[in-house]
Amino acid sequence: MHLKHETAFAHYTPAPKTQPGLIAGTRVETPQGWMQVQDVTPGTRVATYDGGFRPVSKVTQQAEATSLWRVPGGAMGTCSDLCLPDGQYMALRDPACRRLFGLPLVLTPVSALAGHCGIHKVQARTAQVHRLHFAEDEILWAQTGALIHAGADAPEAPDTPYRKLSYGETRALLLMMQQHCYAPDLAV
Repeated sequence: MHLKHETAFAHYTPAPKTQPGLIAGTRVETPQGWMQVQDVTPGTRVATYDGGFRPVSKVTQQAEATSLWRVPGGAMGTCSDLCLPDGQYMALRDPACRRLFGLPLVLTPVSALAGHCGIHKVQARTAQVHRLHFAEDEILWAQTGALIHAGADAPEAPDTPYRKLSYGETRALLLMMQQHCYAPDLAV
């Protein structure tokens, strides 16, 4: 009556942790001006939220993203439309962050922002994802004013020194923001 499954998962290997990146065409700030992410090369210095211009250690292309989110121009500080892959974290800065979490800045998954200032899921589109690698955890300026999280590369590095919010925490924060343009999850 006993089944022998002792080797059923012997060849199981966990999937490597992949981190989202930026969609081709997204602009990041460099000392020479704004540059499309696909034109960034190792050694290019990119503007970060709290570290000035930091050198990119490596640039990789990941599998095409099939699940994308659109942040309309003017929302979240963007100068024009910004598409982000599902799973990408954006940084929020608002006095409500300090009131709720005791921090000036928090990270939230772009999917948790659905309905906020017109952010919505894009249907039936794929795009090339470019990941900028840095020695330390960074938050990048993209599309003029959006703050995008770029995790550290070092294997011993912690996930991030920044607070990552859950879906529920993000929705509560959006309701408390002074100039929110909150709408229900119309786009999910």
